[in-house]
Amino acid sequence: MDTMGVRLDGGKTYTVTLPGPMPAVNFWSFMVYDVQTWSILQADKKTGGVDSKREGMNIAPDGSVAIYFSPQAPKGQDNSWVQTMSDKFFYVLLRLYGPEQAWFDKSWKPGDFEAAVRTSWIATARHFLKPLRVMKHGSRNNFQK
Repeated sequence: MDTMGVRLDGGKTYTVTLPGPMPAVNFWSFMVYDVQTWSILQADKKTGGVDSKREGMNIAPDGSVAIYFSPQAPKGQDNSWVQTMSDKFFYVLLRLYGPEQAWFDKSWKPGDFEAAVRTSWIATARHFLKPLRVMKHGSRNNFQK
């Protein structure tokens, strides 16, 4: 589920931040599964997920990694992206291979799934919203423009 409590929709774009440093001795992986078949989501990319061994992943100076889940890769994020399918709902499993103490004592936690805001929708809404007129001197018929 995302931060709004809505199940993950393959047609939307989500971001999950994995805070650094990751508490995994060997590596970590994020796998995507189809809610209907409970199998790895079949997509054009044919990877079914992403892991820390992928070359070219965008890692922040603090060691955190933002992972993107969407039908198409966000610009410049090909190596930190997991492909989803527009007509499928999905769930994920985060695996830590060689988990460290921070995982067990819960001092490290992955971020939540954040749904991307569609900027085109926001721009459209702003265009059509008009400023409210303020009533002048309590008169119902005289509005200040």
